[in-house]
Amino acid sequence: MRYCDRMVFAGVLLCLCIAVCAAPKEDVQWERLANTQKTLQVGIARLLVTKAPQFKELIEVQRDLQLTMIGMRGKKYYYLLETAPGRIARDKGFSAWVNFKWSAEDEAKLEASDPGYVELCARKRALKDKSQGHPSWPELRKVFAEVRPEQEYQALYKQLMATTEEIGVSLKENAANSKVAAPVLDAADALPGK
Repeated sequence: MRYCDRMVFAGVLLCLCIAVCAAPKEDVQWERLANTQKTLQVGIARLLVTKAPQFKELIEVQRDLQLTMIGMRGKKYYYLLETAPGRIARDKGFSAWVNFKWSAEDEAKLEASDPGYVELCARKRALKDKSQGHPSWPELRKVFAEVRPEQEYQALYKQLMATTEEIGVSLKENAANSKVAAPVLDAADALPGK
């Protein structure tokens, strides 16, 4: 292989490495939680439509609203993971991890940088408009109360709870393992004769 060819090959390889390293990283724990939440929402909708098909339109609107909000939360999470990873509290347990702080400034910056997020926001508004104040809500709430004790609903809910528990344990273990690293010395401890 000629020198020139090797340099071109090395350049292409470097570009590929940069592209892979610069690509957004998928957070396995976050994706697992989001997928479990989506499964719960789809399952609840299926159960409700089976029990009360007359409310199918409202049930599907509510399901789509929940799925949209899960997608929006994911966009926010990955935005912070990329721009301010220190704000994702992986070492303080599940609740602190999932309930990260989000500001109006964060919202504006994400909207300016991610057209997909803007689309999700518009979809959320449209779905909320269809859902809020719908005259079928009182009856649908009664149907939901009937569905909650059913085995299929309980299985979906238990899966969500198990997933959150497992992620919480994993976050605690990862935090404990990261604290096992070499201790940071006080500057005075590093002086000779100490």
